[in-house]
Amino acid sequence: YPRTDSRYITKDVVSTLPARLQAMQAGPYIEYIRPLLSQKIQPGKRFVDDSKVTDHHAIIPTEQHVNLAALSVDEKKLYDLIARRFLAVLYPAHRYEQTTITTIVEGEPFISRGKVVKDLGWRALNIKTPGKEENQEENLPEQLLIEQRQGEHKKVEYCHLKRSKTKPPARYTEATLLTAMESPGKFIEDEELREIMKGSGLGTPATRADIIEKLFNSFYIERKGKELIPTAKGIQLIGLAPAALTSPELTAQWEQHLTDISRGKSSKGKIIAGIRDDAREMINGVVQASTEYKPTNITKKPCPVCGKHMLIVNGKRGKMLVCPDRNCGHRQPEKESKHIGLGNSKRTSQMNQKLINQYSDKEEIGTNIGELLQAALAKKKSKDEK
Repeated sequence: YPRTDSRYITKDVVSTLPARLQAMQAGPYIEYIRPLLSQKIQPGKRFVDDSKVTDHHAIIPTEQHVNLAALSVDEKKLYDLIARRFLAVLYPAHRYEQTTITTIVEGEPFISRGKVVKDLGWRALNIKTPGKEENQEENLPEQLLIEQRQGEHKKVEYCHLKRSKTKPPARYTEATLLTAMESPGKFIEDEELREIMKGSGLGTPATRADIIEKLFNSFYIERKGKELIPTAKGIQLIGLAPAALTSPELTAQWEQHLTDISRGKSSKGKIIAGIRDDAREMINGVVQASTEYKPTNITKKPCPVCGKHMLIVNGKRGKMLVCPDRNCGHRQPEKESKHIGLGNSKRTSQMNQKLINQYSDKEEIGTNIGELLQAALAKKKSKDEK
């Protein structure tokens, strides 16, 4: 649901929580809900804060009784995510005792850690928590270390050297990329700019998914299983683009400009003039650059509309042939279907294109040109009958 990134509810929603819990009593949630309904719910600033809710509060279950049997597999998964997170917020804290022992051997410190869980709390709901970096202490193995006294001397009976290698960062999936767009500050070295980006992100909750979709449609990225990988076109683009456009620092600088305007430290006209100057400088830099984009996926097949050699790309529904001329814009599946006697000649394609433009509602040619031609012919027939 890309319309809110709020993690809070408002005070007026608190009174509806018991009714929401009653409505959720189905399947695996019953055993977790009963303890909550047996006592008064204690709202706290941790999840109730009117000041941190704008257009929409956090996504929570409604007061309508859930029928799990009526949900599809994907709907059940989505409901389960929302339901378990909602219940976890109402559960007590996860409590454990952690022990850390630092042992000095030949002047080198060796650290041993262990923990013993005292109260499972919200972790009883088996919720996947954020990355390891955020929860290193909680992810420690459960083990009880023998009590030691500070300054006590011990003999090292055994030593084992474990060799390992660091792993490169994992490739992004759509989910992890959206998360990175929410908090891009960690990719900024400048501390002041990093601080500015707290609470801001690349795009908004409503536009982030669309930004990723545009990268797919422009063939800058493609899927490999769940992973997102850059295409040869995307890699070249990053090499050709000015450095400022490839860093979230530019967004942070613009956020700073907006803050300056709101505080009266700068004017709108001055900021816009500066952005225009920066844009001109970037464009001139690209125009004057000695390097240029060279497609590596050119085929020998000519475009049926303009005659230029087409490019082969990985589309969502398989491989596609795309005209490199943006003014032409023709695209088709690699194995073009023969819907309604569609010809392959340049003349026929131009006539088909003209027909679509004339009788469709300014729709662009998609992956199935046959369906669009059928729709256009149907509209033409309807107009002729009138």
